[in-house]
Amino acid sequence: MKKTYLLFLLFCAVLLAPAGCKTSNVVSSASQPAEIDAFYVRRIAVVPLDNLTGFPNDAGRKITNALVADIYSRNAFELLNSGELEGFLTDERIRYSSDFTVQKTQKLLSRYNVHAVLLGSINEYSYATAGPEQLPVISISARMLDTRTARIIWAYNVTAEARETAFGLGSIRSLANLTELAVNDIV
Repeated sequence: MKKTYLLFLLFCAVLLAPAGCKTSNVVSSASQPAEIDAFYVRRIAVVPLDNLTGFPNDAGRKITNALVADIYSRNAFELLNSGELEGFLTDERIRYSSDFTVQKTQKLLSRYNVHAVLLGSINEYSYATAGPEQLPVISISARMLDTRTARIIWAYNVTAEARETAFGLGSIRSLANLTELAVNDIV
């Protein structure tokens, strides 16, 4: 009897575990509203993302750094040096991504030969309560502007949230790990 009961429990665990072991849910959408010359965009500037979360949790810096590291590791684009970018943002009095105008993007092109600007916002970067658990949730909106026209040549939205798992196996518990997953989806 005990053996049958244990086999039944093992069977149920094997059957139900895959349904409960999803560690995260990433929902994303991309658009490419303008025609782009894929060979033109070689050098980009990654502007610090705006933190719209309402919390002073340094989300913009953390996710921007993760984006830069991921782009750099993939060798996808040449990146504008962060010191030069900070100097430009200070000189042009740019604090938010909405401060970019046609003239300011064209200055990036003429001064630093930057072909596109990657900017956006962090809409959510927190922990949500799911029963007794605190699970991370991230929402990012990103877009790339052509520095010649300031037109959007690519846009991407991603929302990533951790999920409870059966017996806590393989679950994502930190914002840092979920950030890596979300940024990987963007790049």
